[in-house]
Amino acid sequence: MRSSGSVMHSDENLLWIVIVPMTSLAGLANLLRSNQPMTRRAVASVMLNSGLFGVAIAAWMFHSFGSEKFMLILAASILSGLGGNALVDFAIESVKSAIRAKVKDGSSE
Repeated sequence: MRSSGSVMHSDENLLWIVIVPMTSLAGLANLLRSNQPMTRRAVASVMLNSGLFGVAIAAWMFHSFGSEKFMLILAASILSGLGGNALVDFAIESVKSAIRAKVKDGSSE
C-alpha cells in the first residue's frame, strides 16, 4: 500500500505533465478560431506562449493552494492557455500603439 506522501507526489507529477500540453492545445484552439493564417511560426508561437502562461498560472496557484486543488489548478491553467495568446497580442498592440503615438507626436513638431 502506498503512503499518502507518494500519492501526493504522483499527483504533483501528473499536474505538471498534463498542464503543458493542455494549455498549449488551448492556445492552438484559440488560434484556429481567430481566422489568422496557420503558419508554422504562428502555431509554435501560440503553443509556446499559451503553454508557458499556463505553467506560470499553475505554479502560482500550486504555491497558493497546493496539490489538493488539482482540478481547480488544471481548469485555471487551461483557461489561461486560451487567454494567454490574447494577452500577449494585447500587450504587443499596446506597445505598437504607444510607439506610433510617440513617432506621430515627434514628427508633427
